[in-house]
Amino acid sequence: MTPPVKIETLLQLLDDPNQQAASLIMAELLECEAELPPYLAALQEADDPLLRRRVHQLETIMNLRRRRREFAEKLRRNRLGLLDGLIEIHLQWYDNDAAESIRADWEKLLREAEKTPPESLEKLAYFMRKAGFSSPQPNDLQADYYCLGVVLDDHTGADVLLCAMCRILAQHWGCELQIIQVMENFALIDKDMRVLTPKDGWRVHPPIRSGGYNIWDRTKVLKFAMSMLFLCAVSTDSFRYVNTIGGVLEKIYGLEGGDFLPFPYSRSFGKK
Repeated sequence: MTPPVKIETLLQLLDDPNQQAASLIMAELLECEAELPPYLAALQEADDPLLRRRVHQLETIMNLRRRRREFAEKLRRNRLGLLDGLIEIHLQWYDNDAAESIRADWEKLLREAEKTPPESLEKLAYFMRKAGFSSPQPNDLQADYYCLGVVLDDHTGADVLLCAMCRILAQHWGCELQIIQVMENFALIDKDMRVLTPKDGWRVHPPIRSGGYNIWDRTKVLKFAMSMLFLCAVSTDSFRYVNTIGGVLEKIYGLEGGDFLPFPYSRSFGKK
């Protein structure tokens, strides 16, 4: 198969020893992303190690872009489970991590929970305290608090993420809980309207009055976690993450071109 003239010309220049020039060539090639796969596949066994490395880099970038598009589409259509969504959100920030590794850590947590199955709010609170999970200090904003893999390692996470973990854990043992927002805090509520709050040491509260809280479904929780990652990127002036995470949010909410952001971020969307 003969590639189009533009692609063929750019591929011939891909082994340029100047990294800056090569980056510009790769950026141009990525503009033809849909057409590239068969031509890159043909170069995977090229004799030139520099050419092979850059082909691999292009394929990695394309795979990341595809994963982000699929994630955004599933979330936009409410077709993403809570655990899968939390794993995907972690991978938006730590895109070199493996989903299998995070899932293995989650399975390890499930095995630990088998010793004291979290079948009720009290048992769930006991397990989370015993495991050492806690929320950070107020106004402590870090991306790690919204990345499931890091929270499983460090046992510190945003209350909304801890609540999401608890809902999945409890559901595994047949205990149905809902995630709610009470003023500025997130909590869990059971069928008897009792409330469990991570921020005050996993305290179980008496039944709350109806209307004193807002219920958050899994899609709203996942969108919020993504938005908080984006806020972390902006607050740390991380151009790369503003670009990639902002691009996902753009697709989820149907925004065009990132025009809701000031320069220079608005010009970065859609680029790697």
